[in-house]
Amino acid sequence: MIEGYYYLHVNKELIYKPGSDSIIDIRESDFCESAWAFQPEDRAVAWGMLVEALSLDAKQKRKAEAEDATI
Repeated sequence: MIEGYYYLHVNKELIYKPGSDSIIDIRESDFCESAWAFQPEDRAVAWGMLVEALSLDAKQKRKAEAEDATI
């Protein structure tokens, strides 16, 4: 089940927005470069998101926080 979304802000911060319907606000924003559904029980999807975010130059500090959320 999707609990929320991470999105990559234009300032390269990886930001979490809770709620399965939060993608609506994210898509309407001019500040979103990319977005990923977050399911804490699915580590493979979380790691894929982190790899993609890093390839888009996400800030390292936020990557570490997102990793901790999947434990």
